[in-house]
Amino acid sequence: MCCCLKNTDGFLNLRQGPGAGFGIVTKLFQGDFLYVDTTKCQMIDDRQFCDERSQWTHVLSILRVDGSSDKAQTLAHGWASNQYVQRSRCPE
Repeated sequence: MCCCLKNTDGFLNLRQGPGAGFGIVTKLFQGDFLYVDTTKCQMIDDRQFCDERSQWTHVLSILRVDGSSDKAQTLAHGWASNQYVQRSRCPE
C-alpha cells in the first residue's frame, strides 16, 4: 500500500517507533510516497512497542519527491503520524 504526505509545514519526522518520543530516522517531505504495511507492533532493544490507538503508520520505504533512490530511501524504516499521511495510488 502507498501513502503520501499531506503535511504542508515543510517536513514530517519519520520516527523509530510509534510515538513522538521515539528518535528521528529521517525527514519526510510533502509529496514523498511512503510504502507501508499494517504492522502495529515492533521490537526495539528487546522491548515491544505497539500502536494500540492506530495513530501511526508503519513505513517500509520512501520514494522521494525528486525521484532520488539513494541509501536513505531504502534504509528509511519507521513510523509516521497518521494525521499527516493519506492513502494514495502507488507510482509506477
